[in-house]
Amino acid sequence: MRTKTAKQFLMIEGLPILWRTLRRFQQAVPDAPITLVLHESLFDEFRNLESHHGPSGATHLVKGGAERFHSVLAGLTSLPDEGLVAIHDAVRPFPSIELIRTAFDTAATHGSAIPSIPLKDSIRKLSSTGSVSVNRSDFLAV
Repeated sequence: MRTKTAKQFLMIEGLPILWRTLRRFQQAVPDAPITLVLHESLFDEFRNLESHHGPSGATHLVKGGAERFHSVLAGLTSLPDEGLVAIHDAVRPFPSIELIRTAFDTAATHGSAIPSIPLKDSIRKLSSTGSVSVNRSDFLAV
């Protein structure tokens, strides 16, 4: 995608993708606070979008790092020591409400959860002599 706009700020039917993602989580778990981790260079654009589109749904804004790992760490260290945490790539705005709730319920019961879906794409396993087809029903996308 060739645009100067950060992916999470691209519009879908007049609303930034990020807003759609955060609203989906608000619908699924309305009492959960939402900590948003963004690269510091995006803070001004984020605030500008909030002034035009209303609140994003984020309850806390945290400065992210150079790589995803650093951003996840910054978000985690900003949170209380106990509670459930969901980490989501904000540019995938359409997880189902049921998927989000099931993930939270599973994490509450078992200590963790990783939502997954069956693969639709064909996949191949690489070897030193080329590649071979594999049964995609043996794999899940996370």
